[in-house]
Amino acid sequence: MVTPPTAEDLEAQPAQLRRIGAGVGYVLHGLIFEFEGGIRKGCLLDDDCTKMDICDNAACKKRKVKWHAIEADDFIVKVCGHGSKPIGGTKMYLCHTLTLTTRLGKTITFEGKNRMKKGRPFPAFRADSNFEICRLIFSEGCVIGALERPLSPSFEEIWVQREEQSPLELECPDLPRKDNIMIPPGSWAEKKGLRRGDKLVRINGVRTYQMRSPEELQTALSARPLQLIFVKMVPHKATSTEELQRVKLVEGSASLDICADALLNEGNAAPPQACNTEMQPQAHAAPKRNRWQRGVDPLRQPIPHHRPAESAAVEAMPTAERKPAPDFDSASHGGPYEWNLADVAGPYSPERVLAWGANARYQLPQPPSSPAVTADVDRFLKSFFETRKGPDGKSLESLLGEPAAGLQFRVLGVVQVCMSAWTAPSEAPYNDGWWRIPWIPMEDSQRELLRKGGWQRGWHGCKMEALYSIIYHGELFPSSDESKGDRMLTGCPGVYLHRDSLHHKAERCSCIVENYMRWIPMCGDGLFWAAKWEVVYASWGSVKRGKRTDQVIQSAESVELAALWLSVRSASMLPEGTPVQAKWSPEREANPCLTQSRRRSSALMALEDVARNEPAPKGGLLALEDWAASPAPKEQQAPSDLHLWPTLGEAKSIDNDAAAAKRLARTSRAQSSRTPSSSAGSSPVVGPSGPPDIVPTRRWDRKLSQA
Repeated sequence: MVTPPTAEDLEAQPAQLRRIGAGVGYVLHGLIFEFEGGIRKGCLLDDDCTKMDICDNAACKKRKVKWHAIEADDFIVKVCGHGSKPIGGTKMYLCHTLTLTTRLGKTITFEGKNRMKKGRPFPAFRADSNFEICRLIFSEGCVIGALERPLSPSFEEIWVQREEQSPLELECPDLPRKDNIMIPPGSWAEKKGLRRGDKLVRINGVRTYQMRSPEELQTALSARPLQLIFVKMVPHKATSTEELQRVKLVEGSASLDICADALLNEGNAAPPQACNTEMQPQAHAAPKRNRWQRGVDPLRQPIPHHRPAESAAVEAMPTAERKPAPDFDSASHGGPYEWNLADVAGPYSPERVLAWGANARYQLPQPPSSPAVTADVDRFLKSFFETRKGPDGKSLESLLGEPAAGLQFRVLGVVQVCMSAWTAPSEAPYNDGWWRIPWIPMEDSQRELLRKGGWQRGWHGCKMEALYSIIYHGELFPSSDESKGDRMLTGCPGVYLHRDSLHHKAERCSCIVENYMRWIPMCGDGLFWAAKWEVVYASWGSVKRGKRTDQVIQSAESVELAALWLSVRSASMLPEGTPVQAKWSPEREANPCLTQSRRRSSALMALEDVARNEPAPKGGLLALEDWAASPAPKEQQAPSDLHLWPTLGEAKSIDNDAAAAKRLARTSRAQSSRTPSSSAGSSPVVGPSGPPDIVPTRRWDRKLSQA
């Protein structure tokens, strides 16, 4: 909440910018704007990231603040640079590189000394026309916004006498749309104090906006004597609260609430006022806050870069009511191209993807939510399928069984317990908020037959926008068209999976498949949702074609769905670095009516009618530990010519003879190549003249020849 400015705010506003100071070490740890009257705005951090008094010259000297002067009537119009990475794992300073550009074209750059701490570039901020940048807003090691305030017009009259016949070198190429003048360096206009961007409004009493072309302007400037009226936009101190209300965020900045929280924790001080030696006792007064801070209680705001401490008071806070899944939009037309746009969206785009952390918590505030239970998953699926029907117009809910919880699964032959304690299946999910929902068309008998036939288990991470289409068609579509956004290796179209052995890493049980997923706050109740598929695939359908990748690339015909895995996590359950999408976009959901199956019709889908009449098996089709991570070994028969094979001793003797013969042949060829051509009087070369006639190249040759 931002209240209107008052007379106190008007009095505290600075005038023109005089100099800029910055403290630079490994990264930028301080930035101070000093205005007329010694008023300073900015932030200065100590080594431990505690804030220091920006008006304390001793503190500025300690932090090695260097100052850069700003010319009169000059101001900042553009800011760009790079963010910084944490130092020591936890310390976040302002940024790494900062470049300030003034109206006169002067560039001031501050750059940290440690290039390893240089982060990604943040968006450039440009002031609007007739505005200047007066404040930068930092958060999480980068600039997230800037404040701009309006400039004041100042009129200046210049006379050109009759005897002055030299050209004025004034150009207005944008007439009649704009009357900004172009001034070459060292020209007459620059000597008169004019600068680029000043406006020429009158020539001998005639307004320039009435002129129709640059040629007409040059004709008017050739007259003598000449009266020129210019308008300069100069910084000034606000004179009214209405003018103070025009202070705003630069386009591209973060939201007002985020910037207000960031400003609330930055240094903001004025130089100490001179006082008499006789100090009068004064009543204790509450600290003043500027217009960005008024209306926000700092005691109720979370501290940046720190998570709120868990306490009984926090646990007693009311949680948000569970909401149903969003309705399906019949006009949706999403696909891989639309889904991948979020990965390249700007840092402040509503479609962006964030890495969960302190910055994401501020940009995506969520209502308090209790941990999800199985009933929440059931409620979500029921509401999800209410507006998402199958090809025959009936509900697709019958294709999924009941969410299973509290089981164990096998990874690389080692049984890992999902939970530290065995709890009730209705209340305990899989490890870290996962629920397994079996795919009904995959029956136990078919699953067992596929396992004996050498089929293996795999994993496929999917976007929540693709969930309806996958269930509708009962299959995973292959990636085959890069023009539509499909991500694939060159020349390898197919369904991309991860083996069961690579599903979980050795450390922290983090999931590789989760790299291809995103958690989305779909319902707006504080819960984040994500999905992945457990599948089975046949090795005969591999289309990897020698590509060096840890993924499995299969044809669509060799992959069958086995179970849907849903992750439901509250904001407190999301690990650091988890990819989180800012919001759910209904128009980007895949519309199954616009796509068709590109493989044979699955035989498993023919059992859909039977599955609807039978109750879904509770607890899953088969326990996960019953599914082998590798195909069952096939029975092998002895070859018919086994009696002709050499024994181990004979094979070793054959190998030694073959190796000796090859060495002798190489030695003979080397000696013959070094010997000059034969001539009269030359002596013959001693030694073998060539390789032996028969060189055994395989260990079986001698045995077969004897036979």
